[in-house]
Amino acid sequence: MKLGVAISTKNRAEHLKMCLAHCVAYEPNVAYHKLVVFDDCSEESCSETNRQTCASWGVEYIRNSKSVGVASIKNQGLNKLEDCDHVILFDDDCFPNDVKWYEGYAEASEVMNIHHLTYTPWCPNNRVEKDLVYCHPWGMGSCLFFTRELINTVGGFDTKYKRFG
Repeated sequence: MKLGVAISTKNRAEHLKMCLAHCVAYEPNVAYHKLVVFDDCSEESCSETNRQTCASWGVEYIRNSKSVGVASIKNQGLNKLEDCDHVILFDDDCFPNDVKWYEGYAEASEVMNIHHLTYTPWCPNNRVEKDLVYCHPWGMGSCLFFTRELINTVGGFDTKYKRFG
């Protein structure tokens, strides 16, 4: 199994530092793990801080020279992680806080044949719940889990809805 994690950020260097610290500290014990940060055109001083932070953790950092919005930056993550079986899309203010953080997503996707999960307490009447892992009929939240099967079928976020897709 190959796991990819893409973190999107914009003008929040302190959030990104905390997110990366947690991602590295709680790196999942899987055969393959790829971590990349996508910066949606942060201001120059923030982007330089972000670049240095990523370099210190050995994490690939990609900065857009023009802001493209949430949908497009999430799609960049999906595309960059095209060789991964499971993909997690984090916002910079969301991160793991347990050594086994990934297992609930992988298990739920296999056992329940669910290909999209998210961690969020929103919409309690419109979800399937298993160990605080929720399934919604649409992509939402700051921690999104997708299987390669779903990404290949759906293709990503619809950018015709502009910045938030």
